[in-house]
Amino acid sequence: MDKLNSGEKPRPKKKGGMPSQTGIYALIAVGVFVIAITVGLAGLFKKPAEKPTARPDNKTVEEPEVTVREFSAVVLGTDTENRTITVFDVREDREFSVNYDGTTVFRGKEGTIITAGVLKEGDLLHFTCKAKDPEKLAEVGWSKDIWEKTMVDAPEIYSDENSIDIRGKKYHYSPDLCVMDNGVKKSIEDLVPAADRYTIRGEGTTILEMIVTIGHGTLQLINYESFENGLILIGDRYYLDICDPATYTVREGTYEVKASMGRKEASQTIEIKRNETVIFDLLPYGE
Repeated sequence: MDKLNSGEKPRPKKKGGMPSQTGIYALIAVGVFVIAITVGLAGLFKKPAEKPTARPDNKTVEEPEVTVREFSAVVLGTDTENRTITVFDVREDREFSVNYDGTTVFRGKEGTIITAGVLKEGDLLHFTCKAKDPEKLAEVGWSKDIWEKTMVDAPEIYSDENSIDIRGKKYHYSPDLCVMDNGVKKSIEDLVPAADRYTIRGEGTTILEMIVTIGHGTLQLINYESFENGLILIGDRYYLDICDPATYTVREGTYEVKASMGRKEASQTIEIKRNETVIFDLLPYGE
């Protein structure tokens, strides 16, 4: 028994001791594995970087930015059959045509969707072309930056300095200012401010368009010799002398025209039409 008891007994293992070297290596391996898995999963969802376009000489070039073509222009005419709109660019002062298709969006003054056929000659609109096709329209509508003044009477036009005084405020205009009269583009030299009435549109202090809303016509007297040096009354607006050449430019409308000289009188209801001449023959009323 003493011999058996004299041998060394194995020492019991202590709880909570330091791990062996093998355990440490195992922990490190597990950590590396977890990191590798995490990085791999992140790579799956990462957006691949766009490569610059390669040229034949193996040199890379950057893709150019796409510039969308935009302009403000007055509608001169719409061809719904061929889907083209003729316009006058109010900033470049040039006339050209642009195409549209079934995807082009047209908006009215209030922003509502309209059709190309609703557009009128004289509409000053903002045009946006397609990014991939600059010659085809993407959207057409009214610009909020454009102001509009209606029922403008007797504006003072200073052609030598390309300026117009409207209700005491001075505005400037281009020598090729777009003037619309009965749907036809005309020159500012054709206007008769004393007789016409206008709708004027512009941006800031620059006038971009003038529209003749009420135009003028001409009253021509013939056989007026016995009334010469007398007076002619055209409605309540015009009170003029009867003298050679007896031609009077007046605002379009219907007037009661009266001519008088001493005891002689002539009276007739006459319609003055825009850009037309009306004849008033005084022979039946003379001596």
